[in-house]
Parts: sequence; C-alpha cells; structure tokens
Amino acid sequence: MTETEHIVGVLGRHSQKIGERTAYTFGDGADVSASLSFAQLDRLARHTAVRLSRVALPGARVLLTFPPGLEFLVGYLGCLYAGLVAVPLYPPGKRSSGTERIKAIAADCRARHCLTTEALRTTLEEALATPVPGQELSVQVLDLVADELAERWTAPAIGERTLAFLQYTSGTTGAPKGVQVSHGNLISNLRFIEQRFEHDESSMLVSWLPQFHDMGLVGCTLSPLFTGFRCHLMAPTSFVQAPLRWLEAVTRHGATTSGAPTFGYRHCVERIEDARIADLDLSSWNVAFVGAEPVSADVLDRFAQRFGAVGFRAAAFYPCYGLAESTLMVTGGKVMAGASYFRCKTSGLQQGIVEPAEDESAKVLAGNGSPQAREELQIVDPETLVACEPGRVGEVWISGPSVAQGYWNRAELTETVFRARISGDDRTFLRTGDLGLVVDGQLVITGRLKELLIVHGRNHYPEDIERTAQSVHPGMQQGRGAVFDAGDDGIYLIQEVVRTQVRTIDPEAARRAIRRAVAEEHGVKLGFIGLARPGTLPVTSSGKIRRSACLALVRAEGEREWEIAGAERASA
Repeated sequence: MTETEHIVGVLGRHSQKIGERTAYTFGDGADVSASLSFAQLDRLARHTAVRLSRVALPGARVLLTFPPGLEFLVGYLGCLYAGLVAVPLYPPGKRSSGTERIKAIAADCRARHCLTTEALRTTLEEALATPVPGQELSVQVLDLVADELAERWTAPAIGERTLAFLQYTSGTTGAPKGVQVSHGNLISNLRFIEQRFEHDESSMLVSWLPQFHDMGLVGCTLSPLFTGFRCHLMAPTSFVQAPLRWLEAVTRHGATTSGAPTFGYRHCVERIEDARIADLDLSSWNVAFVGAEPVSADVLDRFAQRFGAVGFRAAAFYPCYGLAESTLMVTGGKVMAGASYFRCKTSGLQQGIVEPAEDESAKVLAGNGSPQAREELQIVDPETLVACEPGRVGEVWISGPSVAQGYWNRAELTETVFRARISGDDRTFLRTGDLGLVVDGQLVITGRLKELLIVHGRNHYPEDIERTAQSVHPGMQQGRGAVFDAGDDGIYLIQEVVRTQVRTIDPEAARRAIRRAVAEEHGVKLGFIGLARPGTLPVTSSGKIRRSACLALVRAEGEREWEIAGAERASA
C-alpha cells in the first residue's frame, strides 16, 4: 500500500502542497473558536504519534474520548501516524451509564491506553482503573502544542488490511460490537464519497454530527481531509439546543455539503421561528445528505418549503444508505438530482412485494441511489438465502472493498454476518440486517429485519405504526415513538409526549385515539401504550430509537413507570 493510499500519506501530501490553507475550524454554530491548517494538523499528528509510540506497541488499541472540538481529530490522526488502532468513544457524561459503556468497550478490545483532555482525565482514570482484571490502562492527556518531537516521527508500516480504527456500533438492536475498519476500507469509502458528492478543493462542509460515530467521523470529518477542502465542526449539543446555529453556519461558511438524519431536518422545521429565517442564505448548499434513519418525504418537503425563500433547493436533498460494517456509505445518487420517492401499496409490503399505488394510503419510500462500481449489492431471502426475484423485499447483502474486516474478537458472529453466502454462490457477502429492494436501479430500504413485526402472517414495519400513532393526537412528539414485539404480551408502543403538553394531556383519551387508529389502519391490536416524558426513549449516537432497549427498560422499570404523563397531570 503506497503512502497516497492511506490517510497518513494523504495528509502528508496536503501538508506539503496546501499546508497553510485552513483545514478545520470549530465553533458554536457559525462562530469560530479554534482552527488548524493542514500543515499544523500534520505536525500535531506527528508529535502525538511520537508520544504514543513511547508507551504503545504497533497495533495496540487506544481509546479516544474527547468533548467536541479539534482535539479528537488530532488524537485520531496521531493514532494512525503511530500505527495504532483508534477506538472513538462518546465522552463520559454525568450519568454512570456513559462511563460503564467506556469501561465495557475497553475490556472488550483489551485497550491499554486512553487519550483525552485534562478536564476528563480524573473521570476516566477512575472509570478505567481495572477494565480488565490484572491489566492496567494508562490515561494520556493530548498536547496541542507540537515541539521538536514531531521531527522524530517515522512512518509506520501500513498495509491495505492494517486496522485504522474500531467503530463500536451503538446499535438499534443488541450490544455494541467493534467493527474492524482497515486503511483499505477507509480509503475505498472516502474515494466513493468524494466521487458521489462531487467534492473538490473548492468544496466546504459543515457538520454537527458526533465525530466518534461513523457518519460524523468518515462522512464529515475525514472526507474533507481526504480531498483537501475546509470543514467547520460544531458540537452536537449546539445544534440540539438551537438548530438555527446549523443553518447559520451553512450561511456564514458557504457550505456546499452538510447533512443529518431525518430528525435533524425535522428539528429545524419545528424549532426555528419564522422571524429568524430571513437572515439565512442557503444557496451554496448542493449536497444536503440524509442518512442513518428512514427518509421522511413529508419532513423533507416541509424543510424545502420553509427554507426555499432563503435559497435552499429541494434538488439538494441527497438520500443515501450506509452502515458501520461497510465503513460508512453503501449507496448514493447524483448531486442536485433531489430525492426520488416510490409510492407503493401497504398491503403489498405486508406480503413482501412492492406494488405501485397513488392513493393516500400508499406508503412513500425513498430511493438511496446505487453502490460504487467495485461493490455488489444483492437482495436475499433471509430464511432461504436465495436471491430474491425483482420487486420482492429481502435482506440487503453487499460485498466489496468498503466492507470491514469483521467484529473484533467475535469470530463466530463475524462468520455469520461478514461471510454469508447466497445459495449456489461461493462469494461472501455482508448481511446488513436491513430489508429493502432495488427499484429503477436505486436501493430502497423498507425496515430492519430484527424489528419487523409479523402479525397474523402479515409484515408490519414499526415506523408505519409509530407514524399513525403520532398523527392522531397533537400531544405526540413526531419521530419519538417505539413499537416493538413484547412476546406473549403483544405489541407495545412507547411514545414521547410534546414537552408543552406533558401536564395538560388527557392520557386515556390519547391512548384510545391511538388504539383505534392503529387497529383501523394496520389491523394491529396494541397491548401496552406508554406515554413518556421528552427525551426518555434510548437512542443511538446517530439519533435512532433503540426499540429493543425500550422493551428492556419497560421490563426493568415496570409498566407503571411509563404512566408519567398521566401522573404529572394528576399532580399538577
């Protein structure tokens, strides 16, 4: 593998050719509080690598846990420059669950080192005192001042299969698993993103997505570095607290690329006041990617209508599909082609087939483009392992250079998920666990295999029932519900209540309306319906509801604990 085929060589080349050009800025929305040029980033990475090499052997796993900022990127690149395996993690918060997860991951990957900031040092030293019995773990503080140590750096031996990082999946189902992403996987995916997003040195990206998550790390933080253009990073909380900051950053920095899961666009539509829109200018935005969760045509239409007056073009919407097990991006379309929607009969989907429909009851599915030339995508019957006929829904299987090396230290699971074979075909594929089909050359995702509900022999997708429940009562928070199978207890629904209506809602009236609508529209009888405070439902780092975790919470805490809205109303 030549130096131009891995990130270490790419940044080294940029440092020589465009070294003084600003590479990254960070700030609260549009404001800039820190910046690094390509040359500064390269020198800091060399300095960090020399320090790490003094305490860690090549191939050792290094936990990276930082608050939002540019420190994470320096630490990550320092690991790559030292030939170490970076393990990006969510920074510990006030809840003990955050440090427990870090401790569990440290034990799983047998990490001996952690890189962080001085502010988090004590917390992490206490949390990581004994992640593995008999194995000490040292916590190192990142130094953002590069001295003469940088000159002592020597390039590590990097091959196509050399691990670049472990991406621990937050997962909508099951426990986190460490996806082994090699340098070859990373470069393949970054090249695909560059081609499909039509990036060049004049591009500009704005992102508030978490850097420790695959979409924020590969798609937003590393893709500008790969091509050599500027990127402005924000803290996720900056966006969540005031979504206007995201659009102000796009405006001020003239972003050509930026994006989010569907909930990010919904957050803007619901939380930004009309009076604050006039000063925005979104005309530079060419790639408004949408990923990580089902695409909502209604949300995207509302966003385009709301912000069209300040230059946003609906053609900029760019639905795409990806997952950590394939580094990140699997399929994408054409820039400025807009979102493609397919309307189909719900009754057909319940039988695993797609039948075109135009009536109001039709389900609207979004096209997510096609894979790169070197990747192959197949739709496979998950039970028979036979390739599906065109027009039938099956599990999405993929193969190619972006598919990761497997799960860390989980040989059996790796064989099942990453080495799957279609009946009569010797090639191996990655089983994504997602259901979908190909329509007019585009991948269309219909749902998650493990979350599919089968009632009286008919297939039901949780998000369809959740949408129905959220549409029948104004007190239901959009996009914040979870439908799941509770076994002998039937189908459960946990739904968050709009914050302003927690104390005034009539919970029994809301439940009656939900039960009636779901029964009439889907033929499904709901068992327990829990009404919860905003922010109660567990989510992944990319904002997706963890439906399986909802069942575990209800089981652990008891159904009465979910009668929060009613209890608050009674005590108000």
